[in-house]
Amino acid sequence: MSRPADRDRPIRRVLALCLVLTLGLSGAAANSAGRDEKRRKQYTVGESMAKKLNAVVESMGAEDYDQARELLEPLSRRTRNNPYERALVYQMLGFVASSSDAYDEALGYFEKSLLEDALPDVAQAGLRFNVAQLYVATGEYTKALAALEQWFEEVEKPTANAYYLLAVSHYELQHIEAAIPPIRKAIELARAPSESWYQLLVGLYFETKAYADAVDPLEQLIMLNPKKSYWTQLSALYSNLGNEVRSVAVYQLAYEAGLLELDRELRQLAQLYLYHEMPYLSAKLLEKAIAAKQVAGDEEAWELLANSWLLARESELALPALEQAAKLSEVGDTYARIGQVYLQDESWTDASAALSKALAKGGLEDEASVNLLLGISLYHQQKLTAARKHFTSAKADAKEGKTTRRSAVQWLAVLAREADS
Repeated sequence: MSRPADRDRPIRRVLALCLVLTLGLSGAAANSAGRDEKRRKQYTVGESMAKKLNAVVESMGAEDYDQARELLEPLSRRTRNNPYERALVYQMLGFVASSSDAYDEALGYFEKSLLEDALPDVAQAGLRFNVAQLYVATGEYTKALAALEQWFEEVEKPTANAYYLLAVSHYELQHIEAAIPPIRKAIELARAPSESWYQLLVGLYFETKAYADAVDPLEQLIMLNPKKSYWTQLSALYSNLGNEVRSVAVYQLAYEAGLLELDRELRQLAQLYLYHEMPYLSAKLLEKAIAAKQVAGDEEAWELLANSWLLARESELALPALEQAAKLSEVGDTYARIGQVYLQDESWTDASAALSKALAKGGLEDEASVNLLLGISLYHQQKLTAARKHFTSAKADAKEGKTTRRSAVQWLAVLAREADS
């Protein structure tokens, strides 16, 4: 996860604008804290204009934006409008344009409204924030940053969403380090931070290789939405940090939650179990997964299952898996392994049968050793002539100085002594 999760969707998606239309036709001056009396007096709307704007508000309330536009456009061309009236008209035209996703047009109107510098402080700041949101929505991240920085200077208590937009703008401009503090602040301020916010923070930590810092927000993501990708990412993260015990524990929790269903995921967990010396868990997982056809019953899977049972010291359970692997193999080495298992249990007849199959199938990595083991199994069955044959082959095939060659010579000596006695 080297990129914020928002990268998985178009970052230029339409953001929730949450535009609030506040006219304050008669009492705006009283609501604009910090303004002097002279400035407040300009915050008035003539009676005729007030009626027209109220009609616009009613049209917008009914979501009849075409009608609202028809009413507003003539008002925007009136030359006798005062700055406050012009600012209100431009603001409303911007709302109408944004309602039909005409964001470039909306930005033009909002910017005209801001240039009038006639709205009350709260409305002026709110409109600037709307502009910043639209810049983000249209991918104008440099302009979004400028608007947001000015907005932060104008408000006493910036919102969590504002910090999120600031982080997104920095991120999209590849200001990776600069994006981290605002997204952390956004999460801190929000009552219920959204999934995408944590995704962004995790992605930023990954990009800056601050892996230890990514643990907590990734765990928070799992709390919000325990989907598979978060579990596997957390497991990989713990592994990267050297905490292998937690890595396998997280992966196991994902498995127990039924989130791991793919062949490669189940094999990976089985291999993790083996790596951490938990062969029994590996064997049980593979046995169940192969039976359910979640893991393909190929040679590799059967060998992994057999190895798991052998490491768990359950040789009898390993043998059926080895048999399946041997049948699928193009060479005889797996039959040789079966023979070795039988030899360890002193099951001489079964051992000789498996070792004979190994030689018959061929392609052996060490044919001399197989001949040696077959000779031993035949010796214990008192089949001395056949045993001598395979000891002789082992001696001939083994390289000088190799243990197999020395053992073959010793066994041939044993046979010779027994023949003389």
